[in-house]
Amino acid sequence: MFWILGLFLLYPSGLSYDLPHPLNSFTKHVQYDVIHPLYSSPLYVHTEWYDNKLPFLFSKPFIHTDNTIVIRGYLEKRWRYNRAPVLWLKMKNQQAYKKHDESTICIDDFIHNTYDPEVKKNRHYGPPKSARDFNRDLWDFYSTHYTGTQNKKINVSFLPDTVYSKNQKTGFSWATQGLRVEYFNNKLYIQSPVLYTEDDGSVRDKYSGMYYMKLLTPELIIHLLEKYSK
Repeated sequence: MFWILGLFLLYPSGLSYDLPHPLNSFTKHVQYDVIHPLYSSPLYVHTEWYDNKLPFLFSKPFIHTDNTIVIRGYLEKRWRYNRAPVLWLKMKNQQAYKKHDESTICIDDFIHNTYDPEVKKNRHYGPPKSARDFNRDLWDFYSTHYTGTQNKKINVSFLPDTVYSKNQKTGFSWATQGLRVEYFNNKLYIQSPVLYTEDDGSVRDKYSGMYYMKLLTPELIIHLLEKYSK
C-alpha cells in the first residue's frame, strides 16, 4: 500500500514537459545520426524531457504515424560531478525506423513523390553512430572551443560501449549501469552503457527497435576538464 502511495506522489512532479530545452538540438542530432538517412526527405524528431527518473524509466520512445520520432530525455545530476548531469536518452534504432517507414504513407511521401513502396525499400542509410562516437565528438568540440577550456588538456580514452541486447533483464541492466568516468594513471576513461533491441520479431513489440544511451553533457565535460586538466 505504501509503495503505491509513493509512486503516486512521485509521478505528478515527474511528468514529461515540452518547454524549450538547451539540449533539444543535440538530442535531435543524436537520433538523426543513429538513423543516418542518406536521402532528401526530412526526419522529424521531438524530445520529451522528464524531471524525475521513475516516470522516465517507464517511458518508451515511439514513431508517430506522421513519421515523427518521439524520444525521451532525462538529466541525472550527480553529486560526484558537482551536480553536472549525465544525459539519459531513449531513442528508436535505424532498423525500427526503416521498418516503420516502409509500411507507412505520410504527407512527406506525396510532397517528395516517394509514395511508391519500391522507392521506400531502396532508400539508403549510413552506418549508425555509437554512444562512443557522440561522446568523443562532444568532448572534442568543448575541449577545443569552449571559453576557458582551450588550454586545458586531458589524456582521454573513449572505450567501446557496454551493450545490453540479448538478456531478458536488458532494461534493468542499462538503468542500473552508470556512465563510466574513471581517472587513473593520468588518464581519463569514459564508457557508455547502451541498450539495443532488435526489431525482427525476436523481442515483444513494445520493447523492440530501441536504442538507449547514457552520454556526456557540456556541463560534465567542463567539470572534468577543470578537475583533471594540467
